Amino acid sequence: MRVADLRADLHTHTVWSDGELTIEQIARQSRRLGRQIIAITDHSCLMGVRDNTFRQRLKAQREEINAVQERIGDSIYLLHGAEVDILADGTLEFPDDVLAELDIVVASLHTELDQPGALMTERLLRAMHNPHVDIIAHPSGRILPYFKGAELDWELVFETARKTGVALEIDSNPDHLDLDEEHARLAAQYGVLFSVDSDTHRAHHLRCLRLGVRIARRAELRPDDVINTWSLERLLVWLRSRGA
Repeated sequence: MRVADLRADLHTHTVWSDGELTIEQIARQSRRLGRQIIAITDHSCLMGVRDNTFRQRLKAQREEINAVQERIGDSIYLLHGAEVDILADGTLEFPDDVLAELDIVVASLHTELDQPGALMTERLLRAMHNPHVDIIAHPSGRILPYFKGAELDWELVFETARKTGVALEIDSNPDHLDLDEEHARLAAQYGVLFSVDSDTHRAHHLRCLRLGVRIARRAELRPDDVINTWSLERLLVWLRSRGA
């Protein structure tokens, strides 16, 4: 695999949550780097869940994405998504009716990371069984160098990912690099799909996709197993088949 094989970056953050770039800045900078598809996936926890304004904020964000798409034309395609927290019981921070309206849903572990391995595994499996979830971001939840990641039953995780069709992420952000090479290689043996993403929060993160590609190459992944390499048409068909 090469960085040039990646047509899409499906995990990015903007000023709508904790990123430093606007939607338009991410779109234009990604286009210069050769990307053809970008998913805007701001954090659910920072989109007004606590004060119950998230529906209005998501609507306003969708309108901004549409406006940016109109300004920049069809040289890059924008998806409206969210990185949605997997709660302690395995449910998601956004309700299903909201998830169904998004183009793409990235689910991730961010809280209660000290749960026993069996509970963490069950929590992740429940999220993967949600028909609206498309990608599990940085699956172990590790934060380098502070947290090595959850003690998951990886074989069960990979088997469930294969059965549900959820893509497992190779997060290229230097804070994560998760899945790592060892787990990506094992996951490939189960026939799972992957997504190599930047998890952009800062401008320089857009260039970190090379780190994820390096992991994918060492794990001997085939480009066709990585959904970011697919054409726009194929990616959209896959997302719609999953309820997007």
